[in-house]
Amino acid sequence: MPSEESPITAVALALWYVTKMPMLLLIAPVGVYRLITKDAAQQWDAVGLQQYAGLLVALAAIGVFGRNWRSLKWLRPWPGS
Repeated sequence: MPSEESPITAVALALWYVTKMPMLLLIAPVGVYRLITKDAAQQWDAVGLQQYAGLLVALAAIGVFGRNWRSLKWLRPWPGS
């Protein structure tokens, strides 16, 4: 039976490939570790899986926008910020 951690590992690796954020490389090995251990859940939690994947996407977006804040002049609410 496939584990719930395999999609999370795939999302973390795909986001790392796009953003090159080291934080995501710390999350992916945890998913791999959970894949090879015997403590996997018996039943999938689809809502939890979607929320965790959404959290990864949001953190990656914050990291990308934070890194490139100076180049996003159209996004700044006031001049000189």
